[in-house]
Amino acid sequence: WEHLLLAHHHANKMSEEEDEPPKDDITIQLSPIAAQADEAEEGDSQGGDDDAEEVWTDGERRLEQVVTTILDAYKREPNKEHCLVVVFLNNLSKIKDADEEAIVDLSITLYWPDDKAKGKDIEDMDLEKLWTPDIEIYNANEMNKLYEEGKNFNIWEQHKEHGIITWWQRYKGTVSVQLDLHAFPLDKQIVEIRISSSTVCSDYLKLIDFSEPDALAPEAVNLVEWNVLPGRALSLREFYNPGEKMHYSQLCVSIPLARRSGFYMWKVGTIAVILVLMSWTVFLLPQESFQDSLQISMTLFLAAIAFNFVLMESLPKVSYNTFLDKYILMCYTYIFLSVVQQCVMYCITFDDPGTFKLINFLCLAVFGGSFIVLTIVFGIVGSHTVMRHRKDRTAPKPKKTKGKQKKT
Repeated sequence: WEHLLLAHHHANKMSEEEDEPPKDDITIQLSPIAAQADEAEEGDSQGGDDDAEEVWTDGERRLEQVVTTILDAYKREPNKEHCLVVVFLNNLSKIKDADEEAIVDLSITLYWPDDKAKGKDIEDMDLEKLWTPDIEIYNANEMNKLYEEGKNFNIWEQHKEHGIITWWQRYKGTVSVQLDLHAFPLDKQIVEIRISSSTVCSDYLKLIDFSEPDALAPEAVNLVEWNVLPGRALSLREFYNPGEKMHYSQLCVSIPLARRSGFYMWKVGTIAVILVLMSWTVFLLPQESFQDSLQISMTLFLAAIAFNFVLMESLPKVSYNTFLDKYILMCYTYIFLSVVQQCVMYCITFDDPGTFKLINFLCLAVFGGSFIVLTIVFGIVGSHTVMRHRKDRTAPKPKKTKGKQKKT
């Protein structure tokens, strides 16, 4: 028995030595991290190893979070399909006020499990028979897909036992935006991108937001006429489609913006004020120059109307007056009143030319004083709105809790 036990122990030891991988194999397995360390400077070689290890750890943590989130969702609601949605805003380049739409560049990645994909590779799957959530951008007007359909699928090799399918797409195009222009050009707007399924209602499919914290970075918004405000958010909600009479799970991307009003204040408001001031030159003309004064007033009035038509081409045809419309209408009113005053003064015969000049000066003082007061009121309201926008834009960000996250 002792000889048998010694022989058995010796055989086990020899088998363990044979199963042990050689040193060269270990070096090959660690070659990606070693390569990253060699690329760094000699003095920072240790820091390079730490960075590579953190990147590798974050990827593994992200993978485990996807699997855990999907499995937990199925435990809570086993009768529904669950789809993880990862959104990243690449660019928001322009907002067309006249068409009420925005030009966006958006990337979407989806994760969902499929029993037919368990233990298989994507090459073994029939993509035509593969179930998909049919995700689309609900409020898209014209949208181009940059990746070819059918070639943007994959199955995670790390978790083949769960059959998690990955789908990705990048969209470039326009989405409709509902604009409220009552305060134009001092308005604030919210650009929304609504992502939902086009065929599966919320009774059978639930979307789960799994986007990164920097998915809606302010650097992605490249708008000359707008400032980005705090409050960018991704929110899940259900919306009702009245045409199909069904509810759908929807992920909404919200980006609050504030218009930069300097262009309209200086290049539109200033021109309107100059037209009004020029119309008051008729108060300085003698009574015999009625035709000249009437011609000056009518010419300025037509110039103001033409200026308004040029401005309206860049704005949607709304049924209400904006903040800028009210100010321009006030300027039109003063030009019109100056024409009426000259007609009335022409109908009245004055024996003394001094009386005619005195009445004209009194009208000029009344017109000028009231116009200055109303302009100051408009200016105070506009300045208050602009300062409120700046305060919203420079609002302090929430403080992050100190402490390092525990690495898995």
